[in-house]
Amino acid sequence: MRTATEPTLAALRQLVSEHGSQRKAAVAVGVSNVAISDALRGRPVSYERENELRAAMGLEPLPSERTVIITDRQRVIAAPGHGKKRPYTRRFSVYVEADAQASTIADFISAVGARSFNDAFWRVVSERPDLGTPAGD
Repeated sequence: MRTATEPTLAALRQLVSEHGSQRKAAVAVGVSNVAISDALRGRPVSYERENELRAAMGLEPLPSERTVIITDRQRVIAAPGHGKKRPYTRRFSVYVEADAQASTIADFISAVGARSFNDAFWRVVSERPDLGTPAGD
């Protein structure tokens, strides 16, 4: 559970004491009084909501919590189905750390004539039964 940081809480307490009530303080800076109340009461406050409060009070935004850098050969995907139950399908995940590995895998896929790594893998396994099946079968 993420709560507001101490510098934000100190600024909110100062703001409320200057205006006399949370509602008047919220109107003065243009934010919801519920946002101020939640932060002061120790309730969960999202990173974005805390930065909105800080911006309204004239404070610097908090530094970014997490930065993920992906290469040009990686992509971000959502889980299929959007919460719908689907029959079990075998899937392989390949995490590529370096561009050299990514280009090797891309060359393998194009040499086999497949659209994806999974497709290429199963084509090779079906042509070469001596490779066997994946672990767990």
